[in-house]
Amino acid sequence: MSLGIAIVLSVFVMCIMITAGRKLQMLTKFVYPKDVFSLAFIIGVVICVIGAEYELIPITLEDVYWCVPAMLGYIIGYILGNEQSYQTIEYISPKARYTAILKTVIYEEGEKQYIADQTNVALLKRLLFGIVHELDTQGVKMEFNWDVDAQFKIKMYKRKVCNVERLDTKFDRVGKLKLKRYKTTIGVAVANQISHAELVSRTDALDTLNDTVLTLSNEVTRLKNTVPKRVAKSIIELTRPSYEKITLDNISNYLNKVKDDVKDSEEAKA
Repeated sequence: MSLGIAIVLSVFVMCIMITAGRKLQMLTKFVYPKDVFSLAFIIGVVICVIGAEYELIPITLEDVYWCVPAMLGYIIGYILGNEQSYQTIEYISPKARYTAILKTVIYEEGEKQYIADQTNVALLKRLLFGIVHELDTQGVKMEFNWDVDAQFKIKMYKRKVCNVERLDTKFDRVGKLKLKRYKTTIGVAVANQISHAELVSRTDALDTLNDTVLTLSNEVTRLKNTVPKRVAKSIIELTRPSYEKITLDNISNYLNKVKDDVKDSEEAKA
């Protein structure tokens, strides 16, 4: 085989495997190709190359030249083409002096959010039995607006973090095999609140809370002053049509009575 044909075939194989890696990543929702399908593929390629090199299998290295571009294409498609990435949830409890960091992958299906646990057990449960790890944010949008930098030996750890007020993971057992189905509930500080992390780290956090309380107190006072007027106006608007109808009916009845009296008087004179 000429060098030109080998290069063209290598590029073709790589393009196919980039697409295959991307499709499989969308299915597994893994950040890195460590799922059972990727591991099986990588191990199979390695066995073919080693077997051909040491004549353990009846093929030569020329027969498996495509293994290198295939593996490279698969890994490129899996890692660079995926939309999944780790999100970091940080739970801080000032009272207990405790901090928990949950590095996870969150995805959406419909209006619900789920956690894609990066384990093969969770993957097989999801694909074979439809058992998912539900994420309940109690209707509050999660915002990853805190930066965390940490140095672990050589690796630098940088993440966008969402601080939560509560982090609780429970499970129940479903199906004939009694497999665990997890559900994680988190409490996110709503717009008019200060998170625990801000309360610990920000010196002006209490001032912000006091300003919020003052604003809400002024709004309550304004509503208390305006509610009686609004209620009275609403009552007038509701009763006005019936009041006008009653008045017109009374006038009509009075005129009819006068007509009857005049008629009776004329008949008496006659």
